[in-house]
Amino acid sequence: MAKNIIPIDLTTSAALRQIRELVKDSANIFLIPHARQSMKKRHITLAQVIDCLRKGSITEGPYRDIGSGNWRIRMEYYTSGQYLTVVAEIFTNNNNEKILVFNCIKSISYKVYYTLCQEKPLKLN
Repeated sequence: MAKNIIPIDLTTSAALRQIRELVKDSANIFLIPHARQSMKKRHITLAQVIDCLRKGSITEGPYRDIGSGNWRIRMEYYTSGQYLTVVAEIFTNNNNEKILVFNCIKSISYKVYYTLCQEKPLKLN
């Protein structure tokens, strides 16, 4: 094994460029069964997931997933009157990079949630 290997961290802007390039071809997007179940349960369409990947912003990551070693990100996009959060990984399959979608959630924005919590802290009894 080479001793000169320097690990390169993936920046948020580089990850966003990479995702936007990969999402141009829907053949690069794979949904695990849990993501499909989440989409069905929460009435999220594939078009909404693709919009989130295409136009959304990264709210968490990129960071290396401990189990797979792939770059994991959390993206958020306002669509159809609600915020959509997509958790995905960028992975390499036969020397081609792909996007693997793990989960899809409709929610309020993390930024809005954080702001609401700061303005009105939760009371614990």
